[in-house]
Amino acid sequence: MRTTLYEKMFIDGFEKPSYVVVTLSLERPVPERELTAAILATLERHPRLRSTVAMRFGVPYAFVPRSPDAWLAHRGIRMIDAADIHALEEDLLGSPLDPREVLPLEVYVVAEPPALVVKVHHAMIDARSGFTVLSDFMQLLEGRVPGAWRPRRPLGRAQAWARWASHARLAPRLPGIGMTARYRPIAPLHQERVTHRERVLRGSYDLLVRRARALGATFFELLASAVLSAMHAYNARSSRPPERVGLMFARARARESELDASFRADSRAVSIPATQLTEAHHPSTMRELRRAATDPGHDDLALAALYIARKLRGGSPELREQQGLVFTLSDLTSLGRTLRRADANAALPIRDVRVLASPTSFDHAGMLVSRLGDDVRLSLVAHRGAVDADLLLDATLARLEEK
Repeated sequence: MRTTLYEKMFIDGFEKPSYVVVTLSLERPVPERELTAAILATLERHPRLRSTVAMRFGVPYAFVPRSPDAWLAHRGIRMIDAADIHALEEDLLGSPLDPREVLPLEVYVVAEPPALVVKVHHAMIDARSGFTVLSDFMQLLEGRVPGAWRPRRPLGRAQAWARWASHARLAPRLPGIGMTARYRPIAPLHQERVTHRERVLRGSYDLLVRRARALGATFFELLASAVLSAMHAYNARSSRPPERVGLMFARARARESELDASFRADSRAVSIPATQLTEAHHPSTMRELRRAATDPGHDDLALAALYIARKLRGGSPELREQQGLVFTLSDLTSLGRTLRRADANAALPIRDVRVLASPTSFDHAGMLVSRLGDDVRLSLVAHRGAVDADLLLDATLARLEEK
C-alpha cells in the first residue's frame, strides 16, 4: 500500500507527528478473550493499523502489513488494574510512536474505572475511517460479520487526473493566527506535555441543530461561528489583537475505493475580519464558512511543496516564545457517524466516548467536537501553557447559546 501525500505529512512532514486517542468509558469490563478476538479480526480488515512504514530516499513511501498475530505478539493489549484516565490520555497524546519502527496501534484496557483506551498514529486514520473501524470492532465483538462496503464506481485514470487538475490550487489556504498567545515552551517539541480540557453539553444536540436551522445554517456552521467569535473575544486580552481571525477545519473526502483505515481527509481554512466577529453568527461569517466547506478545490500541490521544504529544512523548532496559535476545529459529528449509548447488556456497553488528537507544532492547538446520543462534547487539546482552555471553552459555549 503506497502512502498518500497526507499520510506522508503526518508521518514526517509536520514539525511533530499527531496521535489520535479514543477512550470508551464502559459500564462494565469486557472479557479479555472476546476483546482480543474482536481486535484481531478488526486488524485483519484494516491493514494499515498493523503495518510499519517503509522508507525510500528518506521518504515514507509504503505501508508493510504484518499479521494480526504479529501485533498481538509485539504490541498486544496492555491491561491496567486502575488508572487516572485523564492522565493516561495526556501521556498517550504526548509520547512518541514511530511507525517506521513499531506498529501504530496501542490498546489499553483499564479495569477501574472500566475503559478501553486506544492510541493510533494519525497517519493511519481519519474521522470517517475511524468510525468505520469502531463500527467493525463493535459488530465483531457481538459475533457479527460487518457488511461489505460498496464503493462508488471508480473513475478512469484519465478522468481522475482531469478532475484532480481542475481542482488543484497553487497557493495554500492558510488561516493565519486564530488566537494570540504568550506561550514559552519548556521542553523540546517531542517532549512538551500535551493537555486537554473539555465541556459536555448534555442533551443539547437537537436544540443546537434547531438553533442552526433557524439561522439557515448547519450545526457545523453554528459551531465554527461560535469558535471564531470566542477566539476574537479571547484575543481582546492582547494589546495587539489580530485584525483577522483564522480557523482551519477538517473535511472528509469522497470515498472511491476500499474503506479501510487510512487518512484521506482534507483541510479547509477561513480568515474572518475581527470586527465582524463581535456579532455572533454574523451572516457574512456563516456564508464564508459554507463557501470554504463546499469548495471543491484541494491543496495537494501546495502541500507537496510544504513537504519538500520541510524535508530539505530538517531540524526541530527552537524553544522560543509563541506569539500566536493556529487553531484546527474537527467536527466529528459531520465527519463520522453518530454513536449511541449502548445498553448495559451489550457486548461493548459504552457509557461515554472521548476523541482527542495531538498538535503538530508549538503554535498549533485544536478542538474536537463529538456526539454520543444527544450529548455534545467539546475537547480542547494543546501544549501545556499554550491556551487558557477554560476561557476559550466557556466563551464558545456562551456564543453557542446566542441566537
